[in-house]
Amino acid sequence: MAPSIMRLALAVGVAILSHPVQAVQEYILEKTYDVNNFFDEFTFIDTTDLSHGYVTYVDQQTATTDKIANITGNTVYLGVDSTTKLHWPTDSGRKSVRIEGHDEYSQGLFVASFAHFPKPACGAWPAFWMYGPDWPNSGEIDIYESWNEATFNEITFHSSTSSTCELQADPSKFTGTIQTSNCNNAAANYVTQYPGQGCVTEEIGASSTSPFGNDQGGIYAVEFTADYIKIWSWTHGAAPADINSAHPDPSGWGLPRAYLKPALCF
Repeated sequence: MAPSIMRLALAVGVAILSHPVQAVQEYILEKTYDVNNFFDEFTFIDTTDLSHGYVTYVDQQTATTDKIANITGNTVYLGVDSTTKLHWPTDSGRKSVRIEGHDEYSQGLFVASFAHFPKPACGAWPAFWMYGPDWPNSGEIDIYESWNEATFNEITFHSSTSSTCELQADPSKFTGTIQTSNCNNAAANYVTQYPGQGCVTEEIGASSTSPFGNDQGGIYAVEFTADYIKIWSWTHGAAPADINSAHPDPSGWGLPRAYLKPALCF
């Protein structure tokens, strides 16, 4: 079964995304998203937050005027309004940005380099993910997501409400810790898993190798094939030497943080 078509998306505090790679057979660099084309390749989504957060997603013009989305040197800056004092619930949510890529991919290797990750804080909800056109039936991959003062990244897969997709607790396949195993988006027992949670692998932060919550950023990589989905992460300087090459080879990158066989999922 071929993977579903996926689209990149971001809803973040401060970040830079660069060097996505799509490949067939041998991995070769197909496209780069950086300061030269970034805002031409992504759409600002200024609709109501589907997760009901206290946020107001703004369009590109507003984001640029308010200086929460711009190009600074060789980095793309995406941020939030950090100066306005709000009064809940009378004021609308804090201004922020949510963007979605124009391109769609059915498989490939995607590498994202971030210059900064927000520290865990009350009200924060940074995210970097991929999703299919018929959500949740065509799937969702949450590569980087956390909220409030959580001290770990929740790498999560969401599948259709009719799927039998589950994470397999095999420590020889990945290094993360499974929090919930059922990827079915409707699965819930209200003790260990709630509706819409999906299957979650924890990437514990505050380590020398995990970039989660690191104000110096880090690198995330997703290998998405018909046989498996693997997700790695590194702090800058700890990533494989070939990560930015024209022919990266994930077979030499060691165990990923998270691993999923997608055949029954998307």
